[in-house]
Amino acid sequence: MGMFENFLPGRKAMRLAEAEREHAIKIAPSFIDEVTAPQVFHEEIPSMIEDVSSIITKTHEEKLLSKNECIRSKKLKGSANDVFLVSLDNAGSAIFKPSSGERVTIEGSGYKRECAAYFVDRFFGINLVPPTVLREINGEIGSLQRFIVGARTGYERREDENYSAYSEEEMIRMRIFDYIISNNDRGGANYIVKNKRLYAIDHGLAFQTRIYGCDNLFFYMGKRVPEDILVRTKKLLTSEKLTGLFTAELSKYMEEQEVWGVMGRLDNLLNAFSQEPVLNREKIIGLRRYRTV
Repeated sequence: MGMFENFLPGRKAMRLAEAEREHAIKIAPSFIDEVTAPQVFHEEIPSMIEDVSSIITKTHEEKLLSKNECIRSKKLKGSANDVFLVSLDNAGSAIFKPSSGERVTIEGSGYKRECAAYFVDRFFGINLVPPTVLREINGEIGSLQRFIVGARTGYERREDENYSAYSEEEMIRMRIFDYIISNNDRGGANYIVKNKRLYAIDHGLAFQTRIYGCDNLFFYMGKRVPEDILVRTKKLLTSEKLTGLFTAELSKYMEEQEVWGVMGRLDNLLNAFSQEPVLNREKIIGLRRYRTV
């Protein structure tokens, strides 16, 4: 939790996150039906880099989250911040985090950082963050994220075919993603698993200017950095038009220095792995500081 450790010690944070998720799982069957909207995320990803207009074009899933009426909501127990499980008319269920309910956050901007994390995930085709939008519900502005019905947290995953196995590549993608967004709040309560698939959630403390997210990469030394992420990073950093659109979108959610922190970490990533995309100690240590040109 970094600078917030004095406010919410790690073990307490773990218990709160587990309690929140357990409450959502407990009430979901009687509260809502299984998600009716298709859970095929980021359907526009293949053309995003080539077609720059698609960066700011909403997907079908995002439109459902943004437009469909909220017909019921239930406050979840056990969370440090206010969190609601909501049911949308003909669009399944979602998690709503209102700005007014934030207590453990960075200057009251946690809901915006949730949306920024989804945008970065979508842009780079990482495909781990459930669709997330800014949304006003009952007069409250906040983030609204697709709820993955039946998922379990990383702490809870079971040794069975539904919860235990997700690919090592997915975990590496999540660790690289955490580096890009400088997220040091990736405990077992902040990712979930369903049907052998990994989902990254809870990004309200991401996008800090100080670099976080490196140390977990040491567990994967000798493994390859996903080359599709490096390809997209190179296309972004070598295109003035793409850079302009990307930074303009991020600026909707955070301060200028945080935006350029993202760009600096992307530059670090490309510089370290463009020639040989293999994780090793020297390269990981090099990611800890912004590169000077």
